[in-house]
Amino acid sequence: MPRGTLEPDVRAMTARLVHRGPDSDGVFVDLDAGIALGHRRLAILDRSEAGSQPIVSSDGRWVMVYNGEIYGLERLRNVPALADVRWRGSSDTEVLLESIAHRGLDETLRDADGMFAFAVFDRREQVLHLARDRFGMKPLVYQRGEGGVTWIASDTRCLGRGIGASLDPHGIATFLRYGHVPSPHTIFRDIVRLGPGEIASISRSGTVVRRWWSLDEWALAPRAASKPEAAIDVFEEAFDRAVRERLIADVPLGAFLSGGVDSALVVSSMVRAASEPVRTFSIGFPDLGYDETPIAAEVAKRLGTRHTSARFGEPEAAAAIPDLIAAFDEPFADASALPTLMLSRLARREVVVALSGDGGDELFAGYDRHRLAGRLGALRTVPLSVRVAFAKRLSGMQAPLLDGIAARAGISRLSERLRKLGRVMASDAEPWLEAVSLTTAPQVLVDAREHDVPLPDAALSDPLDRMRWLDMSVYLGDGVLQKVDRASMAASLEVRPAFLSNDLARFAWSLPRDRLLGRGRGKLVARALLARRLPGHLATLPKRGFSVPLAAWLRGSLRSFAGDLLVSAEIGGGHVNARAVRALWDEHASGRRDNAYALWPIVVLEAWCRRPDNTSGARR
Repeated sequence: MPRGTLEPDVRAMTARLVHRGPDSDGVFVDLDAGIALGHRRLAILDRSEAGSQPIVSSDGRWVMVYNGEIYGLERLRNVPALADVRWRGSSDTEVLLESIAHRGLDETLRDADGMFAFAVFDRREQVLHLARDRFGMKPLVYQRGEGGVTWIASDTRCLGRGIGASLDPHGIATFLRYGHVPSPHTIFRDIVRLGPGEIASISRSGTVVRRWWSLDEWALAPRAASKPEAAIDVFEEAFDRAVRERLIADVPLGAFLSGGVDSALVVSSMVRAASEPVRTFSIGFPDLGYDETPIAAEVAKRLGTRHTSARFGEPEAAAAIPDLIAAFDEPFADASALPTLMLSRLARREVVVALSGDGGDELFAGYDRHRLAGRLGALRTVPLSVRVAFAKRLSGMQAPLLDGIAARAGISRLSERLRKLGRVMASDAEPWLEAVSLTTAPQVLVDAREHDVPLPDAALSDPLDRMRWLDMSVYLGDGVLQKVDRASMAASLEVRPAFLSNDLARFAWSLPRDRLLGRGRGKLVARALLARRLPGHLATLPKRGFSVPLAAWLRGSLRSFAGDLLVSAEIGGGHVNARAVRALWDEHASGRRDNAYALWPIVVLEAWCRRPDNTSGARR
């Protein structure tokens, strides 16, 4: 590409990221090196010009563009190697860059606790380094284009100019199973997502990708033996510190508050650390069987927060779906993205930063599948033929009748949970793969093999540990955290997951099983700490994740919307078998079978392909 077009090309790319950085923009161009770096800024720390990007190190060697936040900043700033730095401002960007300049990339990353994705150019060695945090909280994609040009961005929509990206059938098959495409793959053939804990070094001779951190560092370490009360005390100290460090901001700050353990615990620690009332936000969807606003209001009253809540009906939720599709640069089929988007919009009216409880379930065993994993050893002593027969009986149960009865008892999606239980029991494969699958046979819909996902080391033999490892390595960064980042940044809101600190994660992996699971519940240490701070009935509520009643919704208010998408002759750019989709849709629409969770990713994929701003070549 002509070097004279570097700046206009990069400015065109950053113009598509205004929602991620509405406050200012900047571009660095080195024509001799053939590189341009652009940035859009959501100003959180040091809102002065000293915090603007791109930023050049004091020695002139390094140039950085950076997205995210570093916590415990003073620890990094006060290392001896930085004692002689003459600081220009107080931003975390400058501290991160000067640490790289004085100590090196790997040593800086090792000490960094935070959420980040950045590109830093070494002008002396002529190498561009890309890096992401341990958990994958901030996105980063790249693509090798024509003429050896490499494009990088936070959003694949920035990479469509002159590249001709096309959909990858293997990525589509993977998406239909999991509802997202795990790293390093994307929905596109030639766009790569840098994985959590990875560095990509790009030079004229090519690209080298390596890990700077691995989850095995914590997962394979010896478990600590401790008394329950001692474990709770250690957790409390680490958790309160993590929350305090996430309260540093030069803009208004608040928190998401649902009726769950994780967000209530986050807010309780915020209240302990704050000098003024904490702002909290919650939403409910009574028509959809999901409304925790009364519980959230009770928690807020008990903790003394300044609480804002909103309740939405089914028509309002359905009307927000086009905005939800537009918020994601790749198709994303987790229905909880809808309330995340609407909650982010509500919070952004008052604050620029919000803390959340994301990561608590993955770290401290809060999902149904974790409790199942705790019993899996005994279940798998049953002969496979017996397990298969039992699974068939579960899959043949009348879902509408079962779910209706369960809903009156406060249990959501019971039929789907039982089907997943059956799939896990009927297979001797990695149980996590079945437990998180939206559809178990994507090859019926797409003539392509799925991408493999990484599997834990054989030394990690406990089924619970293996599930938690896969949750952290595959589901969290590319699923949960992508959802939170894309939905919140669509509202120009920064969300800080309070559980995802280095110390807390290391502590979680040090706990033996009986400190995680017990009495039919997970997250024992988190529940025990919350019980110290809130009345018993608020600390012991069951987990209730947001769940749209997809089966009824697709037959009701979304029937026309979904039906139009699902009868397309070229679903997913022609990669998805339209006849097989119509068969699934006919079965579901007639009420003969509940195919909602197999159909929803197809609906999302086709709606995403039809977006007016889809210039990435998804139809080519």
